[in-house]
Amino acid sequence: MESTPESNVDNNLFTNTVKAKDLKNHDYVILNEHPCIILKITKNGNKVHVSGKDIFTSDHYEDSFDFDADVISPIVVKNTYLAIEVCEDRMVTIFSDSGEQLPLECSSTQLLQNIKQIIESGDEEVKVVAITACGKSLIVSMVTSKH
Repeated sequence: MESTPESNVDNNLFTNTVKAKDLKNHDYVILNEHPCIILKITKNGNKVHVSGKDIFTSDHYEDSFDFDADVISPIVVKNTYLAIEVCEDRMVTIFSDSGEQLPLECSSTQLLQNIKQIIESGDEEVKVVAITACGKSLIVSMVTSKH
C-alpha cells in the first residue's frame, strides 16, 4: 500500500514532512496512519520500503514510498510527570508541567499495577514517563525515588 501526505493524521501541529530517501532506522514515520519507529529500511530502485513498530501499541506496519516522496514524520516528545493516583480504565492522574492534575493512559496492566502499588505504599515518589505524538499521550515507563 502506498502512503501519501494527505493521510488523515497529517496535522501541522503534530507532524513534519521528510523525503523518503532521507529516512533512517529509529526515525519516526507515519505508516498506514500509525506513528511508528522505523525498524528496517530497504531502498530498491526508486522505492523505499519501511518496516516499523507503532509507538503506542507495538503493532508492526510496513509501507512503500517513492524515493523522492514527502512522507509524514510525527513529532514525538517524552515527558516525565509526578504520578498522584491510579484510576480506573488504565488511567493515572499526574501533575502536568503547569501544575494541573490530568489523567494519562498507561501502556500496560503490569506497569499500572506497579505504579499503584508504589503510590499506595507511600514509601517512594513515582514519576511516569509518557510519550506524546499525533495528539495522543501514553505512559510507557516509571521511575521511583525516595520522598
